[in-house]
Amino acid sequence: MKKNKVLAGTVAYLVLAPILPLSVLCAQVSWNTEDLNKARQFSEQMGTFAFMLYTDGSIITAWGDTTTATSLHSARKAISSTIYSIYTGTGDGKLDPEMTLRQLGIDDFPDPLSDQQKEAKVIHLMKSSSGINHAAAGETEGMRMEKNRLLGSGEHPPGTQWAYNNWDYNTLIAIFEQQTGVREKDAFMEHIALPLHMQDLSDTTVVYSMEPALSMYPIIEYNLSARDMLKFGRLCLNQGLWVGNQVIPSSYFERIVSEYIRTGSNGLRSGHGYFWWVPFDRDSRRIGLPRGTYYADGLGYQQIIIIPEWETVMVHKSNTNFREGFFTWLGQRGFTSSDSVYIVENLQVLLDEFLNFIVIDCREPSNLENTICQQCKLVNDEDYLQFLRMILNARN
Repeated sequence: MKKNKVLAGTVAYLVLAPILPLSVLCAQVSWNTEDLNKARQFSEQMGTFAFMLYTDGSIITAWGDTTTATSLHSARKAISSTIYSIYTGTGDGKLDPEMTLRQLGIDDFPDPLSDQQKEAKVIHLMKSSSGINHAAAGETEGMRMEKNRLLGSGEHPPGTQWAYNNWDYNTLIAIFEQQTGVREKDAFMEHIALPLHMQDLSDTTVVYSMEPALSMYPIIEYNLSARDMLKFGRLCLNQGLWVGNQVIPSSYFERIVSEYIRTGSNGLRSGHGYFWWVPFDRDSRRIGLPRGTYYADGLGYQQIIIIPEWETVMVHKSNTNFREGFFTWLGQRGFTSSDSVYIVENLQVLLDEFLNFIVIDCREPSNLENTICQQCKLVNDEDYLQFLRMILNARN
């Protein structure tokens, strides 16, 4: 049977409705309409909040709520990295990658750094290879366990051991602001949000938060809509060029895919460079991702996938605003207002258990009617991988 195709022709929309039909046309690329529709149906069942597919200057398809800003979680780190590339260099107001933590006067509290840890350079933090196993804001239990597995309790000479490490990312925020005299929030607005005419900005687009019992360095949360994420992805696809202006140095994007570190994992997370994931191995090719692909990723598969070989950007979001569901879950477990002190003191542990319940327990037939499982959908690994394969296989 001959395949149905979505064919090309027009310029990408600047303003997107929450739902776009598959009939949107695009230049010199064809996608299988039937396969994309199947992927859409599957994604809506698995909990996708929004999805957008862009190729060669046009929107191929989009569904879900593309205009509501929600948390990017760890996908925010790719935005931070992009901002830092603008200021990387030597001299006043620059972020010098060769400076050590000692030279920068960086320490931490309540747990101080050792002499060896202070020899880590800015470039080591940029490449997640400081080797510093230190508590940090915004880490889930799973992140802590994986970091401890890779780094253990001993010390590592800087640059010798990769680990996905919120301490590196959070401390770079402070170093960037100290060395440049510019708040990251302001740099994001000046260099990215405003030039790209992002549409769904608010006072909560960039939010700083602290966990002083763990570290003196803040975490930044970015809240963006799918269509604004797509604009950022298009900027990256164009190697930092936007409407004739070189917003981001083009050399930065070349470094992402040439200076990545092998993580020891297979498939989507086989490589990591400058806060981006770089799937380079054979498992990645079997999934269908061509060489040169890189992507930002956050909890619940908040993703911006850049595929230069196809002139393509994909954006995927799930909604992790589970405040109401979390309190319902606490009630189901027997917690009451009298337990508020315990809840606050053990908040991260309880949140981890809650997320595990959504991802794992909600898949059990006995929980399908549970109010929490109906309210809260967090995309799991198995479903997302199947969905990604469906999208990649839909390209003719």
